[in-house]
Amino acid sequence: MQRDCFSLLSDDLLVFIFSKLDTFQLYYIALVCRRWNSVVRQQVTRTQKVFLGKSLKHYFHVPNGRQILSVVRFFSQLEVLSFRNWPWIEQFPEIASVVMRGLHSTTLKELDVGGLPIQLGDIWALEENCPNISSLKLGGSPSVDDVFVKQCVKRLKPKLKVLDISDSPRVTTASVKAAVESGVTDVKASRCKRISGALVINYVPKGTEKRDNEYCLTMTQCKNLKWFHLDRNLKFNTIKLSQCTSLEYCHIYDNALEYLHLSGCVNLQSIDVVSSKLKMVNFFSCKQLSEESIYRLIENCPTLKEINLSGHDLASRLPQVLLERRLSGVHLE
Repeated sequence: MQRDCFSLLSDDLLVFIFSKLDTFQLYYIALVCRRWNSVVRQQVTRTQKVFLGKSLKHYFHVPNGRQILSVVRFFSQLEVLSFRNWPWIEQFPEIASVVMRGLHSTTLKELDVGGLPIQLGDIWALEENCPNISSLKLGGSPSVDDVFVKQCVKRLKPKLKVLDISDSPRVTTASVKAAVESGVTDVKASRCKRISGALVINYVPKGTEKRDNEYCLTMTQCKNLKWFHLDRNLKFNTIKLSQCTSLEYCHIYDNALEYLHLSGCVNLQSIDVVSSKLKMVNFFSCKQLSEESIYRLIENCPTLKEINLSGHDLASRLPQVLLERRLSGVHLE
């Protein structure tokens, strides 16, 4: 009688072997027998991220919603779920919607729809079935517009802290303002073609609203944005506006700001920043920025220690002695 060599292995050794498998291999291994299912369950408790991407092609021809939900539910301690690079975007584009409506998880914190179409009803189901969701990536989704974003942040506040709407073809500056006013601490809206003209944020936080110093706003490569104005003390720690090639004016009044990235803003002419904590500014390739703006920035930001002026005439034209006196010890790269 042929003996099963795997029956001679201890559970600890099986756990070590199974740890070399990917998440979907674990799912199928658990179907072999009760013992393997029990051992895999020990491994599954350590699996916190599931990426439903191209690797699924090795296991399915074209999956249905029940199969994918079964796989996702199998990982009981799931914290991150991503549909980025979903391989059946033409045959089964509504998979994100199906999973969002059918998944119940108290551990899920981050969801990336991977540019797939979703509906507002999916957000309502997500808020009810996954109450601890704090990070939502909607970038590239064709169904996401200003109304969608406003309803989304309103429904998920105050737990929603990270919102990524980058590469969304239908969002405008209204989406960014809605996210900021709803208390989202990390807003990403890069490469959004309809973000154009002026972005003015002068929201005044309510007296009971608590805002920490870790807020971040990322709007890189928004090539149609011409004027950025942030007023009031909204406590943005980092603002990234790199490669906004149409940006001409930048006005920021925020005492929590520490890092400002404006590299590649080739048409930037004037900047007015007031911050008591600003440490670093990147003006790489900002060739049209006026000298008056740079000196005014240094005067208004006493804690500034590093400024990148590579590609600007000021970096090579002024004598070192003048730099030391007027830039107050600022490191000039």
